[in-house]
Amino acid sequence: MAKNVLIAIGDAAEALDTLYPFFRVREDGFEALSRVRKSASTTS
Repeated sequence: MAKNVLIAIGDAAEALDTLYPFFRVREDGFEALSRVRKSASTTS
């Protein structure tokens, strides 16, 4: 059974910042989970 790793991704993340850790943890036998949370904007 693979252990899970949560990768927190902000709305300002770039593709490489997201993909490298995603594939790297999978190489080590972990299951990569990702969640995207957009920041709350108070300006209109």
